[in-house]
Amino acid sequence: MLESKGEFLSTIQDFLSSLYELTEILKSYNVTSITELKRKIDEKELPEHPSYEDYLDCLSLFGMLSETKLKLFDDLNGVDLESFR
Repeated sequence: MLESKGEFLSTIQDFLSSLYELTEILKSYNVTSITELKRKIDEKELPEHPSYEDYLDCLSLFGMLSETKLKLFDDLNGVDLESFR
C-alpha cells in the first residue's frame, strides 16, 4: 500500500535510475538483453573481464527492477481513483 507520495516518487526514481543503468551497460556492449550479453561472453566475443562483472551487475539490477515493479504495481493497485471524483 502507498505509504506516502514522497516514498512513491522515490520508488519511481529508483526504478528509473536502475533501468537507465541497466540500459547503459547493455548499450556499452552493443547488446539488447542480459541473455545476449551472457552469450557473447560465453562465446568469447567479449573479454571475460570486465564484461562478466557487468553481466553480474545486470542480473542484480534486473532483480531490483523486478522487485520494484511489483511494489509499484501493488502500491498503485491500492489506490481507489474513484474516491477522487
